[in-house]
Amino acid sequence: MEDSKKMAFSQNTWWLSIMSFLNDVSSEMIQPVLPFFLISVLSLSKGDVGLIEGLAAAVTSFFLWYSGVWSDRVHARKKIVVFGYTLSAFTKPLFGVVMTPWQAALLRVLDRSGKGLRDTPRDALISESTDRAHRGGSFGLNRAFDMLGRVIGSLLVLYILRVLPVSAETYRFIFKISFFPAIIGVVLIILFVRDRPAAR
Repeated sequence: MEDSKKMAFSQNTWWLSIMSFLNDVSSEMIQPVLPFFLISVLSLSKGDVGLIEGLAAAVTSFFLWYSGVWSDRVHARKKIVVFGYTLSAFTKPLFGVVMTPWQAALLRVLDRSGKGLRDTPRDALISESTDRAHRGGSFGLNRAFDMLGRVIGSLLVLYILRVLPVSAETYRFIFKISFFPAIIGVVLIILFVRDRPAAR
């Protein structure tokens, strides 16, 4: 009866949800403008952009599976989560300095590889950090923070595009500042998230 009156989220759940928020603020600053950057600045065709996105999605799917299996074997989920988020964080500002299509394609694949590496062990860590009575609520909290980050990131990039001229320099500026919320989240995970003991 006591448990039914309160919703107890673990420390890992809170901090991983905050990371999801910050990372999605960063990602949604890039997502709306990246196709325009690739087409108008790097002179890719729409078909080329679709090919890059398809390749990135395929890589994401592979690493979603592989990182889950890997984290089960080594049971060091935090390290894989940190690596995945760090990889994505450092690829985002590099879009601001790319000069060729193949560089942009490589960065996009690396960015999505980071997502594939982190998502499955992150969800496993949330599950392991939460008792069964609150597991659904914990995942709901994480997804809610994730969605809020998408909204805030989209609004931020919309504001920037309203106050600055739409140009290659503005796109590159957006890519560079998107680094900061992502790397802040990585630091928070390193400091406050803990692996759970391996289950028997």
